Amino acid sequence: MIKRSIVPCAQSQSNFSSINCLKLWIKMEQVVSSSNDTENGLNLQPALSPDENFANSIKILFGSSKDTTIEQKKQILANRCSEITKFNFAEVMALFPEDNNLIITDILITIASNAKNMSDFQIIDESATRQKLTVRSMSEEMVCAIAKMTKLKILKIQHYFSISFSLLMELCGMLPSLKKLFFKIEAEPNFAISNLNVFQKCFGHLEIFQFCPFSNEKRLEADFRESLTLECIRYLPNLILLGDPEYFVDMLPTCLYYESLANTDQSKLKYLALRVDQKIPKNALSKFPGVELMHINWVEKNQPHLGYDVPELLEFEHLSVLIMSDLGSKYSIYIKKFLMVYGKQLTRLILLFPQS
Repeated sequence: MIKRSIVPCAQSQSNFSSINCLKLWIKMEQVVSSSNDTENGLNLQPALSPDENFANSIKILFGSSKDTTIEQKKQILANRCSEITKFNFAEVMALFPEDNNLIITDILITIASNAKNMSDFQIIDESATRQKLTVRSMSEEMVCAIAKMTKLKILKIQHYFSISFSLLMELCGMLPSLKKLFFKIEAEPNFAISNLNVFQKCFGHLEIFQFCPFSNEKRLEADFRESLTLECIRYLPNLILLGDPEYFVDMLPTCLYYESLANTDQSKLKYLALRVDQKIPKNALSKFPGVELMHINWVEKNQPHLGYDVPELLEFEHLSVLIMSDLGSKYSIYIKKFLMVYGKQLTRLILLFPQS
C-alpha cells in the first residue's frame, strides 16, 4: 500500500535547501518489485567474511571423522576463539541440521565460555526474509554461557531463539558493559514491572533496547509490546532508542506523564512516536530535548479547523528525520507548519497518506 518516490532537492535558499534527500512515501498503492536478472560479466566468488571463515573452520572440525572425541574438538575450538571480538553465530547454525540442538548448544557454550574479549555477539540470519525459521526458547544453559562474555557491548539475537523476560533481565544484569540489545522476548499477559529497582539495575546501562515480542497470539504480542515500551520510557531515561522497530507504539501519554513528574531526569531518547489527537502546549515535552527522529500519527477525527495546535512539536533543535502518517484533510497545514521550522535541518521527510 506504499508508493515510494525520491524527489531531488532544489539548490535554492528555500526551507528545502539543506534537505539531502526528500523522500515522499505516499500510501496509495502497493508496489511489488523483484528482479530475476542474472549478473553480467564474470561470476566472481566473493571473499569470505571473518564470520564465515571461522564458521567453516568449525564445520570442518566437527564434521571430521578422525579419531577425535567431542571433548577434544571442543578444546581445539576453545583455543581458536580466544581472540575473537565479534561473531554472528547464525553462520554456525546454518552449517548444521536444524534439529541438531546438542552440537549447536555445545559449540555456542564453548565459544561463549572462551571468547573473553567478545564485544559484539549476534545471531542474525540474513536469509530469514526468504524462509520461515523455527524459533525455540533459549535454554538457561545457553544464557549462562552468553553471560560469561562480560565484555559484551552489543548483543543481538534476532533469529532462531526467544527468551523469557525474567531470564533476559537476569542476563543483562550480568553484562555490565552492554549498550545495545535486541532480543525476541516471549510475550507475557498483563505484563508489569514487579521490582523496579532490579529492572533499573539490570537495564539501566543500556542505550539501545530493541525487541520483538514472540507469541502465537497477535493481541498478546501487541499488549506486551506497548507495555514494555512505555515502562522503559518511564524508568530507563538513559535509553536513546527502544521498542519494536517494526511497529508504531504511541508514546505521547507516557511522555506527558513523565514530563509531569517532579523528580525525573531528562530523557536521552532520540526517537519519539506520537499519536496526536489533542493540543500539545509549549514545554509539554521539555524533558525530551535530544529527539532526532519523530513519527507523528495524526488522528483525523474531530480535528479543529486549522488542525491541532502543537507548538511543543516544533521545539526539537536536533530533529533531522520527520515521519508524518495518516495525513488527512489538514495535511497541507501541518506540512507547511513543520517545514517552516524544520525545513533547513531535515535530512529525510516521509509522508504517509491514508488509502482512499
